[in-house]
Order: sequence, then C-alpha cells, then structure tokens
Amino acid sequence: DKVTFLAGAAVDAKTVLTLMSRTGELERAGALTLKAGEGIQILDSLASTAANTEIVIVPDFNGVAGDGVLTLAATKTINSNNGNFVITAYDIDLQGAITAGDKLFSIHASKTTQTMLLGQGPVSELTIDTAELQRMTASNGLEFSGMVTGDITIGGVTSVASGHIGEVTTIYAHRDNAKITFNNASSHFNTLVVQADNGINIEQDLYTTGGYLHLDGDKDNLADGNGAGNTIEMTAGVTVHSKTILTMEATSGSFDRLGPLTLEAGKGIVLWNSLSAREKNTTLVINSDFEAPYDGTLTLADTRVINSNDADVFITAWDIDLQGDLKS
Repeated sequence: DKVTFLAGAAVDAKTVLTLMSRTGELERAGALTLKAGEGIQILDSLASTAANTEIVIVPDFNGVAGDGVLTLAATKTINSNNGNFVITAYDIDLQGAITAGDKLFSIHASKTTQTMLLGQGPVSELTIDTAELQRMTASNGLEFSGMVTGDITIGGVTSVASGHIGEVTTIYAHRDNAKITFNNASSHFNTLVVQADNGINIEQDLYTTGGYLHLDGDKDNLADGNGAGNTIEMTAGVTVHSKTILTMEATSGSFDRLGPLTLEAGKGIVLWNSLSAREKNTTLVINSDFEAPYDGTLTLADTRVINSNDADVFITAWDIDLQGDLKS
C-alpha cells in the first residue's frame, strides 16, 4: 500500500499528476523527478530514504498556459533528507511543509514574463506568502528567481517567516527589462543577494540580520536601448541595513534616492556607482561601522559621486576610501 520511487525515477503526466497512498506513505529511494503539464497534487507525505539526492518537481513543464500549480496538502510534508530541492512552477500552494535540510531550495517561474511575489504584496502569478515561507526549511539557502520571469516583488518578509532559510537568499530577475521591487512592509533575511536586469526599487526598509546584503540593479551590465532604468531607486525615509557588508552596484546605471536615506552596515559599505538625490535638503545618513569590532570602511568607487543636492550628509565609519567625489 506504500508508493515507492526507485533511485533515478521520473514520473511524467500530460495533464495532472496526483500522488497519494492508502497508508499515507510516499517514499523515494534516490533522485526523483516529477513532471506534469497542468499541476501536481501531493496528498500524502513524501519521505526520502537516501540522503543527499535531488528532488525536481515541475508541475508546468510546457510553461505556456500557466496552469501548473504544485499543491501540498495540509499537515503533509516533503523531506529531501538533505538533498537539493528544485521547483519550476506557475504557482505553489504550500499548505504543508517542505524541507531540504542542509541543502538548497530553488524556486523558478515556469512561464515567460510571469510575475513572482515573495511575502505580501500585489497579486502575482507565482506567490510564496509569509506563512508558506515559514514552512520551508533549507539551511543552505533559497533561490527565488527565473531566467525568463517578469518582475519580482518582495514585501513584508519578517525574520520569523525567513527564519528557517539559512545561508544566502538569492532573488534574481534576469529577463530583459525585469525589475525587482521591495514594498508593502519591511523585509528581513539572513543574508541576501538581489540581481535584476533593469533596476531595483526599495520602497520599504530592507535588512539582513546575519550576513551581507548585495544589490545589483544591472545584472547583465548593459544599458537599456531607451537609456533608462538599471537604477537602484530608494523611496524617501527608507533604511537599507546589512549585518556585515553592504554592496551596491548598477554598472550602466546609478543609485537614486527620493528623499532622506539611511545606509547601515556592520563591516563596510561599498558603492560602485554614483548616488544622487532627486529632492533638495533631504538628509543622507551613512554608517558603515555600526558595531564592534569596528572595521567598517565606506568605499566609493573611482569617478563616482555622492551628490546630496544641498543636503546634510552624516557619515560614521572606521575609515573612508573616497576614490570618487562627495558633494553636499
């Protein structure tokens, strides 16, 4: 009465794939691939007897209609037994819990230009809300991304919601002109890398609580054809905070603050592009060394400019490596 998948098994369904067992037991003995065209429903828990073997789940393998949802029933679990966990889906309905143990979760959009949401925010095609994120465990980190995805939104990810994701959370939108936006409420991650093709908008406070924060608003390092975009834009009053090092880059773009801005880091801030202020008389606060052991240097790359637009600038640092210019 138990459903067992042998090592290396692959199960494909043209439309919907449903997995259940009379005894409530699903088990895999090694690497497993599950694919379907119109959704995968897992109604009982899936265990792994072999450690360090990958699970790949693709509930929307054609990626055209955008109707392939991965559903895990309430109270049920998927445990990879310390194996990498890769999901490519149009959406995920995670009523139960999934764990990759000490390995990595990778979640990718299946449909070209589809929108993605992590946390709370505007309706998106692939959504992992904060309750679902809290039921995900992966001590080696999370990838929330897509090579063909559209815009990605992150909002209101609390420390509790992201608390079972260790190492680095990587959020990237590599499709041409795709943007990443932080809005709705402040977001917190252990360590965070954000990479977008056409800019990052930070509309709410952003924090890392355990490691570095790296923001890249121009992942392909190429200017857009219309000459716009590729900026890291920060709404008036926001704080961007890194537990260790804060790095900001936008190769063909720049950093644009819409009002007062606070940049904080425990072990240094590195600005690879110019930082300008859209409004006059809006304070800029930069603290590159907010805690012991006092080793946080503020670095501004060669030829780059911090222009406060006739506003006060307050800098707290262990050292300053000013290769570019500071204009107040």
